[in-house]
Amino acid sequence: MPKIFDNIENHFVQGLHNTLDVSHRGDFCVGYFNLRGWKQVAIQMDNLKGGDGNYCRLLIGMQKPLLEIIREYFYKTEQGIIDNQTAASIKKKLAQEFKDQLTIGIPTEEDEIGLRRLSQQIKDKKVVVKLFLRHPLHAKLYLLFRDDKISPIIGYLGSSNLTLAGLLHQGELNVDVLEQDAASKLTKWFEDRWNDRWCIEISGELAEIIDNSWAADRLVSPYHIYLKIAYHLSREARAGLTEFKIPKILQEKLHSFQLRLFIPEDKDLGICPEKFIESIGGRLKKRIEENAEVVGSDEVFFDGDPVKIHDFYNEKQGILDEEDDTEVDLASYAYQIWKNATDADPTLKKTIPDLPHVIYATKSLKQEDEKKNEGVVVYTRMADDNDVLVWVDRNGEIITQSQHEILKAAECNSDTPALYKLDNHHKLVEKGIEHIRQVESAIGGQLGKKSGARYRTYMRLNRYYEEYKGTLFVNEALKRAIDDIYKFPLKEFARETLNRQLKAGISDEDLANLIVSLRNENKLCNTKEEEKTYKEPQIICSLGLIR
Repeated sequence: MPKIFDNIENHFVQGLHNTLDVSHRGDFCVGYFNLRGWKQVAIQMDNLKGGDGNYCRLLIGMQKPLLEIIREYFYKTEQGIIDNQTAASIKKKLAQEFKDQLTIGIPTEEDEIGLRRLSQQIKDKKVVVKLFLRHPLHAKLYLLFRDDKISPIIGYLGSSNLTLAGLLHQGELNVDVLEQDAASKLTKWFEDRWNDRWCIEISGELAEIIDNSWAADRLVSPYHIYLKIAYHLSREARAGLTEFKIPKILQEKLHSFQLRLFIPEDKDLGICPEKFIESIGGRLKKRIEENAEVVGSDEVFFDGDPVKIHDFYNEKQGILDEEDDTEVDLASYAYQIWKNATDADPTLKKTIPDLPHVIYATKSLKQEDEKKNEGVVVYTRMADDNDVLVWVDRNGEIITQSQHEILKAAECNSDTPALYKLDNHHKLVEKGIEHIRQVESAIGGQLGKKSGARYRTYMRLNRYYEEYKGTLFVNEALKRAIDDIYKFPLKEFARETLNRQLKAGISDEDLANLIVSLRNENKLCNTKEEEKTYKEPQIICSLGLIR
């Protein structure tokens, strides 16, 4: 009678381990493969010698990315249209899903070790991975070969994919296949699919993905992590500059026009304009004071916003503040960091955006921070699109949540040496995420932070709708857009657009028209089912700070 593995009384992973320990080769066919699930068998795979007859062949049957396009490409092969270069490109696109897998969730030390082992085992020819493309393949089959004259082949057939859930969790059902005729037939079934012309190898691509991920067996430059933080924190500023950048020829004309407001027409503009800054400031202040003597300086400077011009000129405390003043300052500060770095080294414009999420590095504490405890800076993007930094110590307690202070603590340069991580680095990242969740929940709620575009847009337009309900100013299209903002997170384009417009002082009516337009163009909210249910924060990066 076969033995049943249901992950309740008998765990499938244990049966697999026991057989792998006495086997020299394995053939696995699964519908789905999670790279992090490999850690469950990675140690046993190290015992294989590698090469033909002494390795594990992994056949993956179901892959989502570009499946129909890929099949179309391959069908063209029969007509001699496709070439090797195109085939290589397709393999890389197929492997993209595995790359995305590594950016989901919180990393662990066990994940990192298992992924590094997989990369090395691929390089040592102990593991070969192929994708089956002829048709969807749901099969879950594990064949193990050993030096035994009576039962040289042992099979496992059932429902478990090569994932953590499939190997360990309940809800699975597998049986062992010890009868040799059946085992031989299953072996032939596997060989037929492994040798199919629509079965392509992606071993090299998988190793490359791991080697370029946060799990790579290398030290990452702390400077690159610092710039990655600045790059993402300044995304709104960068997007705004891209959208509203003035052509160079207009910049020159506008610059000349602006100078002419204060410089006599017959004055030569060929000299450096910075020399006029002090005199310009003095003239502007004098004109404001003269104006105040005649008509007073309390007139409306912006429509609907009474502001003293003298206070505006002097940037009196609070006069330029907005609800999200801190965020604006942080974004500007981060953008300046990014700009200074890329001006000095333009290659960083590609290097930093190409860094994968979840990547980490470690550096020494700055001299002024040495009295603080060692720990980890964690940078995440929440489900509602809020970017948050937190700094936790070795015990997982918060050192500070001041975004400016954290960014200053992370500051370094290209010469800053990369150090080995704290032994509990990934655990501290997890602690940081827990703190961020608690804070975001306390101050944000359904709509996120009060200073965020989503919260501010919803509160303004919901109030506007209630005030003008039943008039020509509002309609059902506006109500549906407001409801979407409450239920779903904003898309990045909508968030950046709304932030810019809110800072520019957009009216309620124009704001209403804007969100209706964004909704009609499917640019407002993420409303797909998978995006609604996914609430986990995205780890952008982390930086260990040690003495």
